[in-house]
Amino acid sequence: MFYNLAGLKPATTKDGFLIPRLLWRIIKVMKLLALFMLLIAISFSREVPFTHERIEELQTLMLWGFGVLFSGMGILIGLVMWDRRTAISPVVR
Repeated sequence: MFYNLAGLKPATTKDGFLIPRLLWRIIKVMKLLALFMLLIAISFSREVPFTHERIEELQTLMLWGFGVLFSGMGILIGLVMWDRRTAISPVVR
């Protein structure tokens, strides 16, 4: 739960939600992407006769996928911090 800097009341938006709807959609997409990556990892975990080149391609795909996932999470955290800062600064003044 997010708190404003002026007190211990939860920070809310105009419509009364703690996190705007856009951020909830981004969180949902990130969860779906993480689930998809987990399903890919589980489906390829059983022993299948792969060539070394195909395993390298799968590792590259997984690294890119997790990179996109974690960078998106970092951007989301930065966006939430920026949103809280800009919403609170007029109240403090």
